Amino acid sequence: MENIKLIINFLGQLLPAINITLIVSVSSIILGSLLGLLLAAARLSESVVLRVLASVYVSVIRARRRLS
Repeated sequence: MENIKLIINFLGQLLPAINITLIVSVSSIILGSLLGLLLAAARLSESVVLRVLASVYVSVIRARRRLS
Protein backbone atom coordinates (compact mmCIF):
# COMPACT_ATOMS: atom_id res chain seq x y z
CA MET A 1 0.00 0.00 0.00
CA GLU A 2 2.87 2.38 0.73
CA ASN A 3 4.37 1.69 -2.68
CA ILE A 4 1.20 2.82 -4.42
CA LYS A 5 1.16 6.08 -2.45
CA LEU A 6 4.81 6.66 -3.32
CA ILE A 7 4.13 6.11 -7.02
CA ILE A 8 1.16 8.47 -6.94
CA ASN A 9 3.29 11.16 -5.24
CA PHE A 10 6.01 10.90 -7.90
CA LEU A 11 3.50 10.95 -10.76
CA GLY A 12 2.39 14.38 -9.65
CA GLN A 13 5.95 15.63 -10.05
CA LEU A 14 6.66 13.82 -13.32
CA LEU A 15 3.57 14.75 -15.33
CA PRO A 16 4.62 18.37 -16.04
CA ALA A 17 8.03 17.17 -17.17
CA ILE A 18 6.51 14.67 -19.60
CA ASN A 19 4.89 17.53 -21.49
CA ILE A 20 8.19 19.37 -21.86
CA THR A 21 9.98 16.17 -22.90
CA LEU A 22 7.43 15.46 -25.63
CA ILE A 23 7.62 19.02 -26.96
CA VAL A 24 11.43 18.91 -27.12
CA SER A 25 11.42 15.45 -28.72
CA VAL A 26 8.86 16.28 -31.41
CA SER A 27 10.55 19.61 -32.17
CA SER A 28 13.92 17.89 -32.55
CA ILE A 29 12.50 15.29 -34.91
CA ILE A 30 10.83 17.94 -37.08
CA LEU A 31 13.87 20.25 -37.21
CA GLY A 32 16.26 17.36 -37.84
CA SER A 33 14.10 16.05 -40.66
CA LEU A 34 13.90 19.48 -42.27
CA LEU A 35 17.65 19.98 -42.00
CA GLY A 36 18.27 16.53 -43.49
CA LEU A 37 15.88 17.21 -46.34
CA LEU A 38 17.53 20.55 -47.11
CA LEU A 39 21.01 19.01 -47.03
CA ALA A 40 19.94 16.14 -49.27
CA ALA A 41 18.42 18.58 -51.74
CA ALA A 42 21.59 20.69 -51.67
CA ARG A 43 23.81 17.66 -52.30
CA LEU A 44 21.64 16.65 -55.27
CA SER A 45 21.50 20.19 -56.62
CA GLU A 46 23.04 21.19 -59.91
CA SER A 47 24.62 24.19 -58.19
CA VAL A 48 28.26 23.48 -57.44
CA VAL A 49 28.28 25.93 -54.55
CA LEU A 50 25.35 24.23 -52.81
CA ARG A 51 26.82 20.77 -53.34
CA VAL A 52 30.18 21.78 -51.94
CA LEU A 53 28.69 23.58 -48.92
CA ALA A 54 26.43 20.65 -48.10
CA SER A 55 29.25 18.13 -48.55
CA VAL A 56 31.58 20.13 -46.31
CA TYR A 57 28.89 20.44 -43.63
CA VAL A 58 28.17 16.71 -43.69
CA SER A 59 31.89 15.87 -43.61
CA VAL A 60 32.50 18.15 -40.63
CA ILE A 61 29.55 16.73 -38.71
CA ARG A 62 30.64 13.16 -39.43
CA ALA A 63 34.26 13.85 -38.51
CA ARG A 64 33.69 15.54 -35.18
CA ARG A 65 34.33 13.50 -32.10
CA ARG A 66 31.40 11.98 -30.35
CA LEU A 67 30.44 13.50 -27.07
CA SER A 68 31.21 11.03 -24.35
